[in-house]
Amino acid sequence: MAEGATYVAGAGERIANGQKRSRLRQSSRVVRNVLVVVRT
Repeated sequence: MAEGATYVAGAGERIANGQKRSRLRQSSRVVRNVLVVVRT
């Protein structure tokens, strides 16, 4: 029972970390696009 609870908590953390990473990836892509526009 305790093992299952810790696994569920770990899965929640993993999902949260994945969402943070994808958000960072999207923002970095936007920054790159802005830099390209500024250069041209």
